[in-house]
Amino acid sequence: LVPTNLSVIIPSAPGNSISTGQTVSASFTITNQGLNPTDTTWYDRIFITQDTVNLTNSITLKELLHTTIVNQGDSYTINTTITIPSNVAQGNYYFCLNLESNYYHLRPSQKYFRIL
Repeated sequence: LVPTNLSVIIPSAPGNSISTGQTVSASFTITNQGLNPTDTTWYDRIFITQDTVNLTNSITLKELLHTTIVNQGDSYTINTTITIPSNVAQGNYYFCLNLESNYYHLRPSQKYFRIL
């Protein structure tokens, strides 16, 4: 069985700087570039990280339940709002998306933003 291959088009990051407690809009488009359909149910997890290689200190901001099959070549878009927690340290961060199905895919935004 050939696995699915969910590919995330580069997430949009909001502006250059965000304050803790601020709510921002985020958008992600996910395409199944594999040869098989996806599972029926999984969570799309949106998080921020300062290190796109070592994700041990990443901060989960939102979990969205996905409940439909994505067939080969099909895509779906997540448009949501995210609130930056008040306890997040100042610094440079990247938005990331974890698609938790049978396979894991991570794609950070190419442009970092600063939490003030």
